[in-house]
Amino acid sequence: MQGTSDAKNGMTRRSFLGKISLGLAALVGVGVAAKAASGGSESTANDQFPGEDSIYHPRKDPRIESAERRWTS
Repeated sequence: MQGTSDAKNGMTRRSFLGKISLGLAALVGVGVAAKAASGGSESTANDQFPGEDSIYHPRKDPRIESAERRWTS
């Protein structure tokens, strides 16, 4: 019988979930608009690979190099 008292107060599960979904959609919209206003696609990071001694530099894998040679030949 708790559902009837909630309906009298104006807050049901359905209305709560509806308000939450509208709020999230509004936040996404604001984020997209802010990104578009700030230049959006411009990259501020360096697009170069890190140095050879970095752990984030792609390694030279002989298996990949031999496969590339087979494809280009």
